[in-house]
Amino acid sequence: MGWSARIEGSYRYFYVAGEYVFGKLAGIGMSLDDPMSEGFGLPTDYDRYVKDPVDYGVDNFVTPDMNGLRFEFGLRFNFSDR
Repeated sequence: MGWSARIEGSYRYFYVAGEYVFGKLAGIGMSLDDPMSEGFGLPTDYDRYVKDPVDYGVDNFVTPDMNGLRFEFGLRFNFSDR
């Protein structure tokens, strides 16, 4: 559900990896709201939303943004027939 760039290195059983996840495509793409409500979620400009909720606009609500850098390190075992 998105794309990322990853680099990984290993030595024997140990590995280390870094990954950068790009943009909102990596998230769930839905607004952050209560599924039982009829709204679109959390408004980004609450004062403007309170003044005119009808004309606020669907694109002005908070959406998940999974942009970020992730690091991993650990052990990796290969259980094979050899």
